[in-house]
Amino acid sequence: MATESALHPLVRRLAEERHLRCPRCGRTQVEVDGNGLRCGACAATFPAYNRVVDLHGLVMGPPSSDEDLARAVALAEPVAKALDLPDAGEVLATVTEVLGRTASMSAHHDEFDAEIRDIADRFGIDTGVEPEPPSALGALLPAPARVDLEVERHYIPARLPPSTRLTGNVRFRNRGSEAFSSYSSPPVTVGFRWYDERGEVVAVPEHRTRFPIAMPPGRAVTLPVDFETPGAEGTYTLVVCPVIEERCWVPTSGVAVQVTVGPAPGLPSSLDLRPDAEPLTYADDHAAALRLLEAQAASLLTTPDRKILEVGGAGAPQVSWFGPHDAVNVDINLPLLELGSLWYEHNADDAVSERLAFLCADATDLPFESETFDVVAMFATLHHFPAPEVLLRECRRLVRPDGIVAVLCEPVGGSLEDTDTLRDLVKGINEQVFTVTEYVAIFAAAGLEVVSGTQVGGSLRVFLRRAEPSGASFTDVVPVPPRLLGGRPTASDVVRKIRSRLRKSDG
Repeated sequence: MATESALHPLVRRLAEERHLRCPRCGRTQVEVDGNGLRCGACAATFPAYNRVVDLHGLVMGPPSSDEDLARAVALAEPVAKALDLPDAGEVLATVTEVLGRTASMSAHHDEFDAEIRDIADRFGIDTGVEPEPPSALGALLPAPARVDLEVERHYIPARLPPSTRLTGNVRFRNRGSEAFSSYSSPPVTVGFRWYDERGEVVAVPEHRTRFPIAMPPGRAVTLPVDFETPGAEGTYTLVVCPVIEERCWVPTSGVAVQVTVGPAPGLPSSLDLRPDAEPLTYADDHAAALRLLEAQAASLLTTPDRKILEVGGAGAPQVSWFGPHDAVNVDINLPLLELGSLWYEHNADDAVSERLAFLCADATDLPFESETFDVVAMFATLHHFPAPEVLLRECRRLVRPDGIVAVLCEPVGGSLEDTDTLRDLVKGINEQVFTVTEYVAIFAAAGLEVVSGTQVGGSLRVFLRRAEPSGASFTDVVPVPPRLLGGRPTASDVVRKIRSRLRKSDG
C-alpha cells in the first residue's frame, strides 16, 4: 500500500478556511486529519500521497502483477532522470512505488485510464512499443454484419450559411457487439444528406468522413463530420449517419438536425482570428499563452491571498511561476501529480513549492466552495472532456464574480488524423477538435462569454467571464424520422453501386 505523506500547507489552509467541499456529500466540513483530510459530516477520509490529496477516490494498491512491478522498476530511473530528481535510493523507491500503482488504479473514466497509464510517453521515454496505425488495424477487421451506433451529442449549429463546406462535431459510441473501421473492406464511414421541408433529398456535393481509429464495442469518438450546405436559403433537415460503403446507409444510428440555411450569426468581435498564421511549437504556444494570462490576471491577483486554479496541469502546472499568490493544480492523473509534487519539493524554491498545491479530483465535480478563485485556467485541457460545457460550468461556479476563466492552447480547425492525435486516440485518450464557432457555443452553454481571445494558427486562447447561460444543449439528439429512411439514393450512391457490381463481375 502506498505510503501516506504530510499534508501540503495550502491544502491545510483551504480546509481551515472552509474552501474545500467534500466530494462525497457536498458539505464544507472538510477537516485536517493527520496526513490527509476527513469530512466531519459523512466521515469520508481522503489520504495524501507525496503531498497530493486524493479527493477522487482512486483505487490504490501495489502492482497487480510481476510484469507491472518490473515495468515500474525499469521506468523509475529514466523518469527520475527526466524530472531531474536526486539519484538517491529513497527517491527512486518513491518513484517506483508511484509507477507501480498505476496499473491498479481506476479513474472510473475510460478516457482517463489511458492517460494515467501512459507515464512513459509524458517523459519522452521510449518503451519500444509503438501503436499500430489505424489503417493497419482496420484492414484486419472484417466488415461488420451490422453497425449499431449511438449519437451521444452533436455541435451542429441551428443556422448555417448557404453553399459552404463545413465540419460539425458528432459524438458516436459503438453500442454494437462488433468492431468496425473505415479501413476495412467495405469501410464504415459517416455520410450526410439534406432534406427539404417536403422530405425530398437536396442535391449537394457529397463527402464522407472516416472514423480515425478502429472502433471496438463501447468506444466513443467525437467526429468532425465533413459536409456542405444547400445553395438556397430555407429550412432543412440535415441527416448525419454511418454508411457501410457499397452496402447501405444506417440512419437508425444517426441524428437529424433542423437547420436554417441563410445568414449565420457572427463570432464575437473581441476574437482576433488568424487561422493562417505560422503555428507555434507546443512549448512556444504555451509560453505565449502564459504571458497573456499574466497580463489578464494582473488586476485580479493583487495580493498573496488571491487564488488561482489550474485544471488539468498534471505534473507541470503552467501557473506555478508567476505572482506571489496561492495556486492549486487539479488533475485526475494521480501518478503525474505525485511526480510533479516530487519535482517541486526537490527543485523549486520553498516560496514556490509552499504556495502550489496538487489535488487529485474530478474536474467536472470539483471539491471547492463556490467563488473560491479569482482565476481559473486550463492549457490544452478542455478538448479532452467528452462534455466540455460541464467542466466549464464548474469553472464558472468556482470563479468570483469579477474573475476570469482562461481557456488556452485549445486545438481548433484541425483534423483527428494528424500523427500525434492519432497516436493518442489509438492509446485510448479522448481527443476532440472543435471549430471556433463550436467553442463559442460551448462557452455560452456554460454561462461564459468571451472577453478577449486570439486564434493563432491552430491554437485558440480565450478569456471568459460569467454571463447568463444560453440554454443550449448538445445532448438533445433527434433520431432520424422514419419518413426519411427511404429517401432516394443520391447520384454518388448509384455510381458506387455500379462500380461495386463491375468489380464483382470482373472478379
